[in-house]
Amino acid sequence: MKLLESINGIGPASAVRLMVEIEDVSRFDSSKGLRAYFGVHPTWKESDDGHWRTGMSKQGRAQVRAILYMCSLSAIRWNPALKRLYHRFRKKGMNHYQAMGVVMHKLLRIVYGVLKTQTPYDPQVDQDNQQRSKQAQQEIARAKTAQKKTRQGYISEEASMMNI
Repeated sequence: MKLLESINGIGPASAVRLMVEIEDVSRFDSSKGLRAYFGVHPTWKESDDGHWRTGMSKQGRAQVRAILYMCSLSAIRWNPALKRLYHRFRKKGMNHYQAMGVVMHKLLRIVYGVLKTQTPYDPQVDQDNQQRSKQAQQEIARAKTAQKKTRQGYISEEASMMNI
């Protein structure tokens, strides 16, 4: 519980309830599993008229999502990283509840990381992880671009050979 309370936005009562629901974090392979268990993961939803949209799954327990919502409200007030995240998505055009869903999603990722590593929440570690992830995504994008260029060069070389 002390580990969860190290996250700005999660108080003692919320920490107890989350620990009761999570039981043992090792039963989840990744933070995706934890988010899916609580029904906070995004899903595609289709209405009868054929329109698609994304939304929160809400397949988990509603009481836990209510706790996460209240923790997120507190977090956007007291946790600078989550406050920036909330305002960034509000500026992108999301309404309050959609942006709160993003914050709840992030809060569960933080909870998973804190419980998995058994270390108190450190915003610097979170920023370092985000930076590493961003660099990895850029490297993947560069590799895909290089692969595409190589493929295009191969196709144009093949086409020029056919014209001979």
